[in-house]
Amino acid sequence: LFDPQKGQSKFFRRGIEITMGNDQASSILELNNQWWFGSENGIQFYNPKKDFWSHIRESITKIDGNIFHLETDNLFLYIGHSRGIKRFQNELNEPWSIEAVIGRWPVDALEWDGSNLWISSGRRLFRWLAEAEFVFQYGSSGQNMNGLQENKSPLISKITSIVSSDSKVYFADRFGLLIYSKITGEWTRFNAESKLVDFHALDLDLITLDNGKDILWLATSKGALVINPETSFVRLFDKKDGLPDNKINAVKITGNYVWFGTDEGLCKFKWKNYLK
Repeated sequence: LFDPQKGQSKFFRRGIEITMGNDQASSILELNNQWWFGSENGIQFYNPKKDFWSHIRESITKIDGNIFHLETDNLFLYIGHSRGIKRFQNELNEPWSIEAVIGRWPVDALEWDGSNLWISSGRRLFRWLAEAEFVFQYGSSGQNMNGLQENKSPLISKITSIVSSDSKVYFADRFGLLIYSKITGEWTRFNAESKLVDFHALDLDLITLDNGKDILWLATSKGALVINPETSFVRLFDKKDGLPDNKINAVKITGNYVWFGTDEGLCKFKWKNYLK
């Protein structure tokens, strides 16, 4: 647990600081002033004020795969794992029709955009309309993707990261970005003249500037990419620029700084000076 303002960190180990649960987490979510963690052994959570660990019993979750994604709409906890998806309310499994639609296929990305839950599984993309309790599926050939030209690659490869702003939802795959307008309902494909092709997206984050424009940071196996979709500006940062490793597992924007999580450690970068 790292406090960037104080520059202080606390390390947690199984059987020592972690009195209940595992110390190998594959997903994380801040929920109700607690940190929730998903792993191959289920869900556990940490209350920093009480310095207390707890977990949801496996007999309740009935999840037999690794939990890769956690998301919430402040009513339900959505769990994307290696054999499908589930949702919980008050730590209880809630029956959900979309579980049968997705089946026992891995969930590759999960994002709550304020009104819809987006679910990526293989070359399938689903939009769960929460208020209507209805699921909308987008086909691998781009069916129902209004505004997307046939020669602009639709769902040719799986979507591995999703992030949303007030006006748009961004989807990263090996061909670049798919962009969905929450205002018009139209789709566009952005690859910056193929500069984004063949980058394996591991994480994605964005910040909306004062002028209303979205700036994205894409964590990949080849480095970190900063993207301005409005101007088509793209720049790659890697070890030559000072990153500890080219493989960026996680990215998080906090104001003027962007944080990168790598196998070789954590680093921060004051990034706005490099934006055009």
